[in-house]
Order: sequence, then C-alpha cells, then structure tokens
Amino acid sequence: MDQKVSSMCATNGALQLKDFVVGLLYFLLPLVLIGVSHGQVREEGSPKTSLSDVGKYLPVSLDLSQLIGDIRTKKDGIQKLYAHDPEELKEELARLGEEFRQRQKKIFEERGITEKEYLQWGREGLKNTEELSSYLQSHPEIKVGEGLKQTPEESLKNEGFDLTVDSLLAALDDQKESIRWNAAKLLGQRNNQAILPALHSRLQDSDSRVQIYSASSLCMLQDYSGVPLLVNRLRSERDWKIRFAIVTELDKCREAEGILSVLIQALQDEHKFVRITASRQLGKISNPLVLSELKKVVEGEKDEIVRSILEKQILELSR
Repeated sequence: MDQKVSSMCATNGALQLKDFVVGLLYFLLPLVLIGVSHGQVREEGSPKTSLSDVGKYLPVSLDLSQLIGDIRTKKDGIQKLYAHDPEELKEELARLGEEFRQRQKKIFEERGITEKEYLQWGREGLKNTEELSSYLQSHPEIKVGEGLKQTPEESLKNEGFDLTVDSLLAALDDQKESIRWNAAKLLGQRNNQAILPALHSRLQDSDSRVQIYSASSLCMLQDYSGVPLLVNRLRSERDWKIRFAIVTELDKCREAEGILSVLIQALQDEHKFVRITASRQLGKISNPLVLSELKKVVEGEKDEIVRSILEKQILELSR
C-alpha cells in the first residue's frame, strides 16, 4: 500500500490534489475497518459500486479525515496528561476509542451509506482516478486534509498561499474558516504594524477560532485590544475546547492588564484540561499571588491527576 500511495502522490515532484485525495482514501480505508473482516467485503450477489458514486463517497472520506485528525490530537493530549497513571491512561484511551466508534458510526448514518459500501467503493472504484479527478475539478469547494496534523504554514501552502504578509492578509479574508484562522495565527509572528487593522476586523469574525487567534496575534504585536473578547468568551463559552484554546492563547497576552485574575478564575473551570492549562500559564507569571492561589485551589481539587500537577507546580514555585 505504501508504494501505491507514494506512486500516486508523486507527480513531477509535486503533490497534486487528485493524487493527494487518492492517497488519503487509501490511508483511511484500513483505519475504518472496525469490526469488518479484512477479507472480501462485497457479499456475493451484492451490487458493485462505481466511481460514478464519487459524489456520494468522497465526502465520507473527508469527514473521516477530520475525525481521525481530531482523535489523534486528543490521544496525544491524553497520553501526555496521564503519562504517570497507567490505569487512568488505559481508561481514557478506552473512552476515546468508544468516542471514535460512535462518531464514525454517525458519519456513515448521516451520509446514508454503510461501511461495506464505502470500503467496496474504495477497493473497486479507486482503480481508475479519472472520474475522481474530474469530480474534484468541478467541485472546487471540496478541500482535503483538514483533519490531518499540519502546521499553519503547511496548511496554507497546500491551499495555494505563500507566507508573505500580503498573501497572509489575503488568506485572512478567505471564505474557508481554517484558512482564516491559520492566517491569523501567522500574522502575529510578523513584526508589521500595517496588519493591525486586518486583525482588528477579524475580532468580529463568524468563526470563534479566527476571533481567538486574531486576538492573540494582536497581543504578540503589543496590541491588547482583543483581550476583552477573549475574557468574555472564556466566561460565557460552553464548549470546553474553545475555552481550552482561549486559555492556551492567553499565554501570548501575559502583559495585558487583568490576565492574572482571569487565569486564576480559570483554575475553577469545570474541565480538567482547562484547569491544567490555566495552572501552567500561571506558572509562567512572576507574581507571589500565583503560589498562594495554587495552594488554595489544590485543596479542593478532586481530580487526582490535576491535583498532582498542581502540587508539582507549587513545589517548583516554592523553590
């Protein structure tokens, strides 16, 4: 399979869109073989799928690529978080496996196909890529690889953007959310005051992540006008993943007024990942209040892993 994917993905030394998709599909197919025999998938007498069904099956592959990317990211976080507790790690990974199975099942149900149909299409229909290529060219709205782990630079390059300031500013106005948020991330690394108005405008973006990364990039440029947005979202946001992202990005806004109290409040967040991240961000701030607040919080912390991390931080700050 590796040789097949490599040969499909190598065209004049460049990764072409159609080749990438085919490689992606061959990569995904064995991963979704959950509870399905590795032998012949198509039952005797069942109708063959054809490449004319690409519009039906390709979106499933894109959904699954996003799912796999999300699960991988969660797995990395869990392995780091529970590295010192093998039993808890085993339980968390088991829960993650069940989440993967349930979300995978939902993808197939929402798309109205079965795993067998999808796998059969992948094994039989992908022998010829002409119609797949034609379909992709006629549907430019379809983008691939969103769920794969890529740096913002890699992601934007794959979308046809270079890393100049002008190109990043153009990306910041793109219709696709992931392009905008990757551009917002990178613009903060450019020491150019001319980009401030563009980042200010994206504080009102329809996508939460674009807002968050625009605000944190402004902080990197010593402009803290986006901090109130981060603080308000942190207090009102119901999705813990968004709260986690905000607390993570607040590290870039440490010099802003009131950040210390915001992070202290985040120590009371209902989700352990947010609490742990807040404690680590506080550990980077040189202020005697941090140690006393961590000591207060550790007494009431019920999660053993979080408590052990807090105790370690207290010990380090006490030296």
